[in-house]
Amino acid sequence: MSKKICLMLSLMMLFSSINFRNIFAEENIVFDAAAFDAVVSGSGMEMKGPSDGKPPGPPPDMKDEKKDEFAPVIVSQPESVHYVIEGSRYAAPKFSVSAQLPDTVVSGSAVFEWFINDESVGSTEEYEVFNTEVCTSTFNAAQLLNKPCGVYRAYCKVSCYAEESEHSVNSYESVFIVCKGVKENCFVTFSDVHQTFSNISQTIGDCIVNNNGCIPSLVICSGDWVNRVHYMGDNEEFYQKTADELIYRMSLQLGGIDTVYVSGNHDNGRAAAESTIAAGLGAQANYNGVGIIYAGKDLVVIGMNYENAATVDSNSRVISTDYSAVIPDLKAALEKAKKEHYGKPVVISAHSGLHVLGIQPESAQSDTKEWSGSFEYNIDNADKVVELLNEYSENMDIIYFFGHDHSKGEREFMLLPGDTIISTSHYDDKTYSEHTLGFAYGHAGYLTDGINGKEYYSFVSMDKNSITRTMYKADGSQSELSELTVTLKRKIKETILEETVKKKASNGSSSKKAMAIKYNKTTENPTKTEVDPKGHIFSFKNLKEYDIETVFEIASQNKLIGFALSVFKHILPV
Repeated sequence: MSKKICLMLSLMMLFSSINFRNIFAEENIVFDAAAFDAVVSGSGMEMKGPSDGKPPGPPPDMKDEKKDEFAPVIVSQPESVHYVIEGSRYAAPKFSVSAQLPDTVVSGSAVFEWFINDESVGSTEEYEVFNTEVCTSTFNAAQLLNKPCGVYRAYCKVSCYAEESEHSVNSYESVFIVCKGVKENCFVTFSDVHQTFSNISQTIGDCIVNNNGCIPSLVICSGDWVNRVHYMGDNEEFYQKTADELIYRMSLQLGGIDTVYVSGNHDNGRAAAESTIAAGLGAQANYNGVGIIYAGKDLVVIGMNYENAATVDSNSRVISTDYSAVIPDLKAALEKAKKEHYGKPVVISAHSGLHVLGIQPESAQSDTKEWSGSFEYNIDNADKVVELLNEYSENMDIIYFFGHDHSKGEREFMLLPGDTIISTSHYDDKTYSEHTLGFAYGHAGYLTDGINGKEYYSFVSMDKNSITRTMYKADGSQSELSELTVTLKRKIKETILEETVKKKASNGSSSKKAMAIKYNKTTENPTKTEVDPKGHIFSFKNLKEYDIETVFEIASQNKLIGFALSVFKHILPV
């Protein structure tokens, strides 16, 4: 008997010493929603942790919704087409939702009730229908006319009556945005939504308050939109679910703001790529998961979908990760950005980072000085990616934003050029290498942390001299985490782009013509020109103004045999 008691006491001591944060931190673990407990208190969310005798878990809206078999089936969701400008004479927005009775109900009444910001607006419609009929309610939201700047959330509660009881389901939430305008030269980036879609509109609302009523010109959403299951791989159902449910629900929360998508280790990369191309914001037509996803007048974004570095099994679970397959496409994208968008900052948006968890001094778990996290966090050949980005950062302003590590508490993570990064070489044998960064590197923020419920996002603004990243709490408090604000000085460059814009504005010249005015001294019968790697117009007549190294660089970059031969022909007499 005494042995059994001792054994029980030992087991109790063992379980009491376990850190549940670490157990439930790995993203590849499938959470059991019934095992978690959360209490909603006021406007915030209080999570029960180990002190309550239960492990911490995801907030309630991350749990799988229980289906009511008698609830109506919504077949089309409401959506807001675009944001509007405060004070403009915009028309009242319209929202529509269609639904039918479930198969379990032959006939009955369907009732539609509309809400704005969780308050009923008194717009109710009732239909007597059979379960094969689809009925639609269209809400003309006159209540949203002449509203001040802000985010207004609209949804519909659809109910039917069966077995003398009411059965209801809510439509997706769709936001209507009123703003003073679009703030140029800025963007918002975040990761890890994990189905808490309302945090996206909360983030936009914060941005409006923090920027005098203006919305950001771009949103970069970098992965993990789904919770628990993994939608990676070639499975057609996963592709459709990602595109039709996850990305669609995120777009409803963005109210028409330009957005690009980078998939995480839970998402389908093909759906992310195709949705980004469909946005029409400059994504490469053949973008397959690593490539330019945004090409604006002041910024270029290169996306790296997670599954391009992952090998998955038949259940879409990650079994190994390696950046080596990503590097050729990443290099091609950087080369394209250098040649076609020289002088613009380049943002690398990736779901996963490049540093070694635990070993990197700035890592949240670096106290142990031991490897933390699985191979999902420490991807093979990450050091080769650092080397590639360092190579291109000599002539480009590059910022690498990652997510994924929310369960490791790394929101504070930010390194600047000149700092040291410790990157994974191979996870299995725990090898790594150190490099001095030539680019900026940091966490984008996460809109949901399944461990402690904190949400953060990054707001990045740019001018011709600097790039500033500020991290905010996405909790409605408009709280700026000033200690996490960093400013990156842009590299000194010739102001080619700025002068080109001025020339174009003054005389209507194209960009090439404008640069030719500056760099091609010939006036009468100008000779054929080629664009050199820095965007200059290169004239054969002015060849002697270039040193030999520049000439060879031009020849190698353009890879034109005829041009190279002409170069040699002209430099021989020099």
